Amino acid sequence: MGALPGAAFAADAAEEEEVKTFPRIEGSVSIEIQGDFFDSDNADSPGSDIYTKTELGVAWHFNKHFSIHTGLVLEPVEDPFPGQDRVFDDHGLYAEQVYAQLDFAPFRLFAGKFNPAFGKAWDLTPGVYGADLAEDSYELTERIGGGVEVKKQAGSLGTLTATASAFFLDNTALENSAFRDRAPTSEETGIPSNTDGLDSFALAVEGEDIPALAGISYHLAYLHQERGELFGADGADFTDQDAFVFALYGSHKYNSVGLEWIGEVAYVDGFLGADDSNNYESWFYTAGAKITFDKYNVAAAYTYNDNEGFGTRAGDDFEVHQFSVSAGVEIRDGWTLDLGYKYLEEADEDTHVVGFLFAKQMEFNTGRLDSLQK
Repeated sequence: MGALPGAAFAADAAEEEEVKTFPRIEGSVSIEIQGDFFDSDNADSPGSDIYTKTELGVAWHFNKHFSIHTGLVLEPVEDPFPGQDRVFDDHGLYAEQVYAQLDFAPFRLFAGKFNPAFGKAWDLTPGVYGADLAEDSYELTERIGGGVEVKKQAGSLGTLTATASAFFLDNTALENSAFRDRAPTSEETGIPSNTDGLDSFALAVEGEDIPALAGISYHLAYLHQERGELFGADGADFTDQDAFVFALYGSHKYNSVGLEWIGEVAYVDGFLGADDSNNYESWFYTAGAKITFDKYNVAAAYTYNDNEGFGTRAGDDFEVHQFSVSAGVEIRDGWTLDLGYKYLEEADEDTHVVGFLFAKQMEFNTGRLDSLQK
């Protein structure tokens, strides 16, 4: 699901002019079937893993001002066993987002369970594996709280969107999953933003449709996550987490050839949110591009992660490198098949992954009385 509440479901200005029917239901379905096959020095790596990640996003628009949004995800909710093969096992269905929204242009107010706006690389980096490292490291999901978004046309600056939100990590009954239970999040596990109040917050500014920079957008955000507690230990001194991210991304068309690209830098101070005597700092640098022509696409991406301060514990500072390539084709009726390769080097351990991704996305809108569309 998208980072900005409502971004995945809300129509743009032109669509809002076209769609007048209330109440209405609109949303999207994303179906992914992926297979990963591992060759790794890491003893915790599985042999292979075949699974689905299926997402359903639905928005109920009761009138032009009030709507309720939900985002459901079906995917594995447990890690595979080291060295073992897994085929469509350990899947759970859970609510990633459930929130109410008030629209009074140019303002949007939202409250509930949502994904705060912070970063783009975990979502937009192209390829089968391009987004993996950013997604596993600093993607923000399943927070409870609220916020406000302001979207304005700013002339030569293009369309500006500013978002502010306050939240805590979901440690309520909303984190439960069906079919296979997820491990519950205790309020005393030391995870950043795992608190009992709205002590954490994110601020983001995005610019798009900039006249002087055709096809180029940017994203700038700051994140503060309040420290958690470790099993309620007396005197545990844990650090808050502060992070910054800046991304440039764009899409261009040259005759029948399309280009999509992204570059992002993220800095996280207090990466582990652990003992305040250790200054855990992490930098992430991501670059990726995808070229499309006719029904075909090729993509490549690279992420470099530099971790500092870890040498103050047993161990050393370390670097992570991830390089991935993929190629794919639209088979029929919006179904795509991509083949990919990923090389991951982490703490002197090499991992090679080859795999496939079979996917389709569909949208629906009862306001237009449309059937599912690709």
